[in-house]
Amino acid sequence: MDWLDVLRTDDGLYQDRLEGGVIDPTIWSYNQGAAVAALRLLGRADDATTTATASLDLFTGDRLWREPPPFLAIWFRALLRDPVASPEAMRRLVAHTDRLLSEALDPATGLFRAGGVGSYDGSTTIDQAATVQLLAMRALAEA
Repeated sequence: MDWLDVLRTDDGLYQDRLEGGVIDPTIWSYNQGAAVAALRLLGRADDATTTATASLDLFTGDRLWREPPPFLAIWFRALLRDPVASPEAMRRLVAHTDRLLSEALDPATGLFRAGGVGSYDGSTTIDQAATVQLLAMRALAEA
């Protein structure tokens, strides 16, 4: 078993972490993105694509909306580089950023905090920085 497989589930998703010999089974988007990137670097393209597509199946609708923006930035960055997952990841990124602009943007402050959008820990700075990354990824991909 490879070190990367310790947290891998049967469906190819990655659990959160191993701490004190106990696995935290939470499935976050950033774990999937980090694993996809690492698997590609290790030459395990099929495993990377399996994780990418399985995570696309999981992170939809409100589940995607409630994920912390920093986690989504990691996830989208990795999935946009996966040749199989990239087209769907781009569609999701466009839809997500459209929703950010229409529901999460507070015109009074210019911050993306409304509409129940996810937050890392209530920290404005990291959430806003990650949201800017999401918007930039979209702009670069569409350029």
